[in-house]
Amino acid sequence: MSELITEVDKQNKIIGKGKPSSFFATNKIHRSSNLLLFDELGRLLLQKRSKNKILYPGMYSFSVSGAVNWKETHKRTIIREMKEEIGIQINCRPLFTYRFFDVFDKSFAILFIGHYQGKLTINKEEVDSVKWMTMNSIKKDLLERPLRYSPVFFYAMRKYLEQIA
Repeated sequence: MSELITEVDKQNKIIGKGKPSSFFATNKIHRSSNLLLFDELGRLLLQKRSKNKILYPGMYSFSVSGAVNWKETHKRTIIREMKEEIGIQINCRPLFTYRFFDVFDKSFAILFIGHYQGKLTINKEEVDSVKWMTMNSIKKDLLERPLRYSPVFFYAMRKYLEQIA
């Protein structure tokens, strides 16, 4: 059976569930969880999304991300996605909640932060590749080559950078 994800209204109240494909390029709104994963040197892990993804294929994005499944919490989602996408399980904490609506994707998301040092096991069905980058390199690249990044990552990183400035 296909996974079902949580549908919410414009006030982020649960109103139902649906297949992930039913949320693409529609007015349906879902919940999502995203992770910024830092290493011991303070570098951020960026994920290049699989070319097979419906949303933002081949673009750089969060270290880990995923839609909140039916009857699942944001925290449980990010734990599940860490294991599925990069093969790790760590403690992380929520930073902030935000709303992101564009033509293709409409979601209420929680951005989590975590730290990890060790081996990653990349799931090639989910992730094309990963790379560690310094925050200065990311800031520069977001300005010079914004189209390399998923719109939701670009939006959330601007919010994150404003908070740490």
